Amino acid sequence: MELQSIKQEQRAFSYHIWSGVNKSSSGARSNSGLRVGGLTVYGASQGHGGIYRCTPFSSVGYSLTVVGGALTNSHPHADGLKILSLNGVATFTCNTTKSDGTQRSVDWYHNMELLETEDEITVKPNGTLIIDPVKEEHVGTYECKARTNEVLRSVTAIFFSYKVMPKSGTAIEGDKLTLTCEVEGIPRPIISWTKDNTSLVEELGAERVEFRTDEDNDKAPENATVVISDIKPDDRGTYKCTIRSDGIVKETQTYIRVKDIYAALWPFLGILVEVVVLCLVIFIYEKRRTKNDFDESDTDQGNGKGGN
Repeated sequence: MELQSIKQEQRAFSYHIWSGVNKSSSGARSNSGLRVGGLTVYGASQGHGGIYRCTPFSSVGYSLTVVGGALTNSHPHADGLKILSLNGVATFTCNTTKSDGTQRSVDWYHNMELLETEDEITVKPNGTLIIDPVKEEHVGTYECKARTNEVLRSVTAIFFSYKVMPKSGTAIEGDKLTLTCEVEGIPRPIISWTKDNTSLVEELGAERVEFRTDEDNDKAPENATVVISDIKPDDRGTYKCTIRSDGIVKETQTYIRVKDIYAALWPFLGILVEVVVLCLVIFIYEKRRTKNDFDESDTDQGNGKGGN
């Protein structure tokens, strides 16, 4: 079996195989006249990893692994990344001083469109740009340009927030385990999952791992939730969610313990045994005490008759 590997967020990957995912496919004839199937997936994510075959009955397939790729800003004047806070205030500064000490006039551009003071936007003569309040539409690339069209500064502004996963959790053997990486961002962040620093699909097998996406939240990334079926004792370990967004890399993890399916019964059974033993002791004690009282009663009656 041939092993293939591509980077996350790669523009597309294409193979002449199509069984395995519900993505666009096409067909063409090869030079030999045989029909050849084609599969193209745009915006590769970890969920696209797995085994691909031409038909469900094909004995030959491809194992595809999607690995994380660093996101870089190739703009020659890019010098910063700014995380915006929704409904907050964002301030951008630009150095307007020339090498000879004199000042120059500058303009600010958002996604190549000239900004002027209006509504939430304030452009000051000293090269400062203020956005108050910040809205989702303010995500993008900001450039400070001299009137000669020279780019003096370029800043990428994004929304990005995430919650740390619980330190630990418990799963029951045979049940399903659901883990969620609570992340939001514009553009959508990219998520990858590992167990004990090994790809989740590789560690547990594609048939037991299901990735889910919150389709109702356009800021939530793909594969933010993972569902692992048929939990086994060996599934105990550290599960890590790695988040990438425009050069930002964050990690959050949780340690999962696996309990035996009857683990919850052991405390109950222990208490039940204690109650049974206690009842047995009380029963034996009461029975012996009753017998002794009866014997003493017979003895007293015998002594009474002898006295008469």
